[in-house]
Amino acid sequence: MGVFGIQLVVTMIMASFLHKLAPYFSFGRWLATAGLKRYLPPPDSVLRPVCSRGKKKLGTAAPGLGDYLFLDGSLTVPKSTSYKLLTAPVIASDLQFIHYSSDFQWLVDFTSAALMVHVITAAYHYLRPAAILSEYNL
Repeated sequence: MGVFGIQLVVTMIMASFLHKLAPYFSFGRWLATAGLKRYLPPPDSVLRPVCSRGKKKLGTAAPGLGDYLFLDGSLTVPKSTSYKLLTAPVIASDLQFIHYSSDFQWLVDFTSAALMVHVITAAYHYLRPAAILSEYNL
């Protein structure tokens, strides 16, 4: 094959795969979301009865007085409140708020493509040892 050896051809094919298929089938995205769970925040309508089990004192909130409900409608949840949080699986749209998640996905996808290029090239040269002599780029 001369200057355009099998390694360059396989590299161009992998670059094309990365460009076309990475937005749809990303090993890095699968690795970042597989089996992970996130906690869903409870709505105020559920938290108000749970927090009002303590002292039902309305007014300005002073630390240590046990005021949970404020005049402006905000809510303070005490540490002693027992409430079971619901979980949901992590999906790809949840990752957009995490710093460097796109860099992680790109790095994992690029590394897996580079590993595949190396394995395919090594397998080709193992199966055709005479092809190494005709390559100038190695």
